[in-house]
Amino acid sequence: MINEQLSDELYVLFRDLLRSRCGLAYPERKRMDLMHGLNMALHASRLPDLAALYAEAEAGGAAWEIVLAHLTIGETYFFRNQAQFDVLREQILPELLERRAKTRALRVWSAGCATGEEPYSVAMLLGESLPDPESWQVSILATDLNPQFLARARDGLYGSWSFRDTPERLREQFFTPEHNRWRLSAGIRNMVSFARLNLVEPGYPAILNGTYGQDIILCRNVTIYFEEATTRQIIDRFYDALFPGGWLFVGHAEPQADIYQRFEVHNFPKTILYRKPLDAPFFTELKSG
Repeated sequence: MINEQLSDELYVLFRDLLRSRCGLAYPERKRMDLMHGLNMALHASRLPDLAALYAEAEAGGAAWEIVLAHLTIGETYFFRNQAQFDVLREQILPELLERRAKTRALRVWSAGCATGEEPYSVAMLLGESLPDPESWQVSILATDLNPQFLARARDGLYGSWSFRDTPERLREQFFTPEHNRWRLSAGIRNMVSFARLNLVEPGYPAILNGTYGQDIILCRNVTIYFEEATTRQIIDRFYDALFPGGWLFVGHAEPQADIYQRFEVHNFPKTILYRKPLDAPFFTELKSG
């Protein structure tokens, strides 16, 4: 494959298109990364050049989807950042289960779920933690912008690289070998519902798309690809999407301090988590969905 150079004019056009539509930021220092991804998209699209790719992507449709598929990052694996899952298992879930004992309902949202390892990790953890799973109404929503990632997530078939931080007992308990890969059990797959959602668009929190009234939101290593202003808007929407007392999980490389100023900051071993205060107003202004 021959790489086409990204002219100054096309760089600005693609940069602004990606920022406005999906929040992806490609400042000058990431220009070569953008060019590399666009050339892969160009090859996949079979269009003659990057100018044609931009014209088709700007108009929407197949070319835009191809560009998204090659520029969104899907690096993930089961139980990534084990310290956070330890805190979830040992401290947060027991407290939430006690607080939800009367309603027996629990809502979790994995925002930017990529190929599904994160929400499925939560599902496996809940499968082990719930005292009486059949009597609980558990909702695990997993959203991403990339439809190819979502298709792979729904399929539930994973290679060995996805298990590099997974306890062997969990792979034996929840997966079945299949042609040198591993198929997740239907019981765990059925606990997670996948949907496409653009975090930059203001259509959440909303009842219709299931993003309202969450107990836990995980959005890890996602906003590192956004500009600060975009991240602030997203974090504010997450705050509104959480029930009082709900928890926000972010990656270690995410922006810190004042972006999360509406939250309580909680320090745990090897990780920091953010909690919506228990005395925060219950109702927030909902989006049209």
